[in-house]
Amino acid sequence: LIDCDMRKPVIHRRFGLLNRGLSNCFTEDLPLKEVIQADVFPNLDVVTSGPVPPNPAELLGSKKMKALLQEAAEAYDYVFLDMPPVLAVTDAALMSSQVDGTVLILGSGDISPDEGKQAKSLLEKVHANILGVILNKVPQHHKSGYYYYYYYDEDHHKKRRRR
Repeated sequence: LIDCDMRKPVIHRRFGLLNRGLSNCFTEDLPLKEVIQADVFPNLDVVTSGPVPPNPAELLGSKKMKALLQEAAEAYDYVFLDMPPVLAVTDAALMSSQVDGTVLILGSGDISPDEGKQAKSLLEKVHANILGVILNKVPQHHKSGYYYYYYYDEDHHKKRRRR
C-alpha cells in the first residue's frame, strides 16, 4: 500500500506509522526499499506519503515515480495506491492512466450522484481502466428477515435477487 495522497496524507495516522515515505524518495533520492514499512499487518507492507511536498502533481507525474511503481510491481503481487479524491485535484486522474486498474471509492452522503458520475467521467477521459466502484459509509439499518437487492450483470442488465 502506497500513500500517494501527498496533500492530505492519512495512511500513517491510520496505521500509527512514522511518516517517512514517498516524498523522501524524491527529496533524499532514496530507493523505495528504504521507506517500506514491512508487515504492518500480515502480508501488508506500507509506504507512507512522507512530508507534504510543495509540488505533489509534479512528483507523481515524474520519471522517478514511474521507476518507483515499476520497482514495487516487480517486488509485490499487488500494489495499491491511495490517492486523493479525483474531483479535488488532478493527482488521481494522472496516476490512474499509469496503473493496471482503478477502483473508484465513493462515500455515501459525501458526494452527490452527479459528482460520482463526474468523477467517473474524469477517469474515463484519461483512459483509466475502471475495475469497479465501492460505496462506503452506507448507513446500516438492522432489519430481520429477507430483503431484495439489485445488481447489474456483465451485460449491464438489471437483476433482482432475494437474500
